[in-house]
Amino acid sequence: MKKFLLLCLLLVAITGCDDDNYIERTPAEQITDLETSGKLPVLDRSDDLLGPDEDNNGVRDDIDAYIDRVYTQPEQHAAVMQAAKVSQKYMTIDVADKIAVKKLGIEEGKAVNCAFDRFEMSADKNPLIVMTEIEAMTANTKKRLLAYLAVSKAASGMAFSSVSGDTCE
Repeated sequence: MKKFLLLCLLLVAITGCDDDNYIERTPAEQITDLETSGKLPVLDRSDDLLGPDEDNNGVRDDIDAYIDRVYTQPEQHAAVMQAAKVSQKYMTIDVADKIAVKKLGIEEGKAVNCAFDRFEMSADKNPLIVMTEIEAMTANTKKRLLAYLAVSKAASGMAFSSVSGDTCE
């Protein structure tokens, strides 16, 4: 639940509200306005957990396009793609398989470590914001969010050691 609230707060912080009539519009209209203005990426909202991935690289095409547009520095691009692949795996993992959940947690730790290696702690693109942004984009529908939360619940109580060294793919 804390992650969900953090994701919501991040969305508000990223987009802001600069229009006096903004509050009077429905949430769907507000999202459409933000997408049209380019303040939010246009995301797949299909009922499919995975969404389209035409190039089969393990990242949904809409998130792929966003990463290509925003993260142009090659090392940062690769780090964000690594994080996006891990987030995408949250959609299909068998939460009853504790070994698979543990392995995904280790992969996520490697992606986080990689992000911290590739991004400086700055206000605009610090690694925590980057990771949260990708998680929020991946879990952008109710069905996807529930899948994401199910994995988080399955991992609850598991111990993960921190990783070090070059964990970037």
